[in-house]
Amino acid sequence: MGFSKCDVFEDAYEDSGSAIYILGNFVMLFFPLIAAIIITDVTEITLSSVNEVCCSCALGLGVYFIWEFFEDPIDVYGCGNIKSPVVSLIGASCAVILSGILGSIFIIEYG
Repeated sequence: MGFSKCDVFEDAYEDSGSAIYILGNFVMLFFPLIAAIIITDVTEITLSSVNEVCCSCALGLGVYFIWEFFEDPIDVYGCGNIKSPVVSLIGASCAVILSGILGSIFIIEYG
């Protein structure tokens, strides 16, 4: 959505300035994953953890689908370049699937 020049991102940047915008994006998007990796005890990771990661990703995708059923993300985020809600569905699906794959690789590698 960032590549499509959505109004919500431009407005947030203009309202908060570059430093706060970058910090906010880091805290919202990357910090939870980094914190999860740091606090994970790799000795307690088992192969069943892969199923848990996949189920969590599926649950997250389900929540997104339910939200998208009631709201139009194109209008919410102000994305004029995206013409179809299918594009946001594909993007969300790819993000969740990629998260599941990366989480599974981490579990298999260190578990």
